[in-house]
Amino acid sequence: MNYNPAGIDVSRYANDRIGWETAYKTNVGAEISVKGGLSANIDIFHERRKNILLTRVIPQTMGIIPAIKANLGVASGKGIDVELNYEKFITNDFYVTGRGTFTYASSEVLEWEEPDYTGTPWRSKVGYSINQNWGGYIAERLFIDEREVGNSPTQFGNVMGGDIKYRDVNNDGVISALDQVPIGYPTVPEINFGFGTTIGYKGFDFSFFFFRDQDVNPSGSTSETSNHLLMVTLMTT
Repeated sequence: MNYNPAGIDVSRYANDRIGWETAYKTNVGAEISVKGGLSANIDIFHERRKNILLTRVIPQTMGIIPAIKANLGVASGKGIDVELNYEKFITNDFYVTGRGTFTYASSEVLEWEEPDYTGTPWRSKVGYSINQNWGGYIAERLFIDEREVGNSPTQFGNVMGGDIKYRDVNNDGVISALDQVPIGYPTVPEINFGFGTTIGYKGFDFSFFFFRDQDVNPSGSTSETSNHLLMVTLMTT
């Protein structure tokens, strides 16, 4: 017989106040077509999202181990989507088509569950993109020598001349997590654009399309990058 049974383990608390997120969307679009085979589609959009489900920030001293969720977040998004098309038959057997696309989309945190960052406002997510990179240090330059190291704010690790000198954002004389700031662009591209064309003659056609996104930092990266894609096809019927 087991005289030492296991105690009660609460892995999650019931919360009947959790609900669905609510989104308010506005979209204005226009389709334009002119003589000569040129047309365009333009969409402008805006979204405000409320009741975003977030994890509550609760001091560990309260003894509440399972994470508590609540509908507390508010965020907005906006952008524009443009598509240009061109079609032209030179002869009955020879034709040319072209397409260009451009999309800009950004988001902004309006209200978020986070500690009181009154003394360190640069750590607050409010005002930044939902997909913003966080937790980076600002590298000012390299230390010249050990003398400069000794006269600078204390950094982590064994620092010597030639190592990176980080900025003491809160001016407390120590480089710590309190000096971390948002770094670079969001992890999701804000700008996407591309263009391509198709040239056809009788049963043959040649196509290519170039695509690029920019203003993006890959997840876990602190460097700004752009991604490129080029597709080329040759078909016959």
